[in-house]
Amino acid sequence: MNAYKLALCPLATLVAVLAFAAGVPASAQAGCPHSGESVRSITKQKARDAIGCLFNKERSARNLKRSGHLERATQGHAATMASQNCVSHQCSGEPNLQQRVSRTGYLRGSSDWGLGEVVIAGGAKGSPRQIVRAWIKSPGHRDNILSRSHEDVGVGLSIRRGFVYAAADFGHR
Repeated sequence: MNAYKLALCPLATLVAVLAFAAGVPASAQAGCPHSGESVRSITKQKARDAIGCLFNKERSARNLKRSGHLERATQGHAATMASQNCVSHQCSGEPNLQQRVSRTGYLRGSSDWGLGEVVIAGGAKGSPRQIVRAWIKSPGHRDNILSRSHEDVGVGLSIRRGFVYAAADFGHR
């Protein structure tokens, strides 16, 4: 059994520890390659792709588009969380979500935009399916993932000291 620590955005108002069973039925992984494999055993890109695919399965017909801008912002944040052993939406000395995303150019030219973020840390033996399942089981995280206003997503992952630190940034502009 893996335990994952979650934090919720836009404000880090909820920190919860969720435990869930390691077994995931093959039928639940259908259509999302590598979603049942250990994050440690696949490339970061394959894990990010699997998480994005699983988000879209949860969202039904409201698919998210992958955004390189959001992915750069969230990958940097996942690396910071791993280096500082921090599970939060803003680690020590780091810009906040809006500043991180703005630096990538994602918000440029838009006056009507919105952002959301989910973060998690847990054992690196966990799979993308387990990470998404933990987020979906948390009402606030599920609301963020399923928000009708979100159109774009970027996923970031970093592994350090036997733990995976994952983040997903959502947005519209």
